[in-house]
Amino acid sequence: MSGARGYLPLAVDQITPLSVSIDFPLLLITPLTTLTEDFAGVPSVNIGFKASGGGPVYHYHSNYDSFYWMEKYGDSGWHYHAALAKVWGLLTAQVVESPIITFNATTYAIALGRYVAAQKEYAKQSSIGDKINFDKLDGAVDALQTASVAIDQQASALQKDIEDAQNITWYQRYKKSTLFHDVRKVNQKYKYLERQFLYSEGLDERNWFKHTVFAPGRWTGYAGVTFPGLAESLEDADVENFFKWEGIIAGQIYKAAGSLR
Repeated sequence: MSGARGYLPLAVDQITPLSVSIDFPLLLITPLTTLTEDFAGVPSVNIGFKASGGGPVYHYHSNYDSFYWMEKYGDSGWHYHAALAKVWGLLTAQVVESPIITFNATTYAIALGRYVAAQKEYAKQSSIGDKINFDKLDGAVDALQTASVAIDQQASALQKDIEDAQNITWYQRYKKSTLFHDVRKVNQKYKYLERQFLYSEGLDERNWFKHTVFAPGRWTGYAGVTFPGLAESLEDADVENFFKWEGIIAGQIYKAAGSLR
């Protein structure tokens, strides 16, 4: 999305870590239960406008971070708020009304490939860079990408079958029943893909965080990191721990690939 008054376009079609500010760690699912992507593997999304250098100064976490500031400087007329509420409404309607969950596993698999590439670059700066390799992860990501393309193609084919289902005659009702079961099967695979990356024992020294792909960085403030087990092992120059986490993550990626087949 883009707009006037110095706002930059919103990046799309990329999976990146969510901020780990107070807005994101607790995702309210029921009045009695709070879950997070980092703890329970619930797919989450953040949509918003990003201010550019030409926008008004935002006094984050101060007394000036107020309703008055927003009304007078941040979004006079509340146009961006209204636009974003409409976007959220449309997104919610699409998710609810779409027979097939509107996920794309291939995008996720490609993102994991980018994250591995980033760790390889980080390894070049580490004192243990010449003692490690990423062979297990490369093979696992390739397997996930193959499985992801297949499930996304299956989902696209089912979407076309759904559109053609209105032409099914009354004496072919069994075809609708078969289609229903096929759609439910694909949806289950999409629904539980994120949870394949949860490690029950949690991250080193902070075992509440279970997700091995996304987590708050140890020293990054609000910025999240990818493959925290690998990143922290490189940071600590710990070869043994690196290979431990490479094995754990590779196993999870293979498990995710298997869950999509």
